[in-house]
Amino acid sequence: MPVLGALLLGTTLTAVAMLVALTAVGGRRRGHRYPVALVEGVLFPVAWAVWYARDRRD
Repeated sequence: MPVLGALLLGTTLTAVAMLVALTAVGGRRRGHRYPVALVEGVLFPVAWAVWYARDRRD
């Protein structure tokens, strides 16, 4: 059972890390500087909501 828990935790952390990385890349492509893009990556649910609101407004 501990192996299954470790596998589940590793898979979850990998998925979150991928979302952080992809969001940071997206922030950089939107013209933000590297520190801002990194913060957006860490706070990816908030960044996605802000991007959605801005895109809908334009």
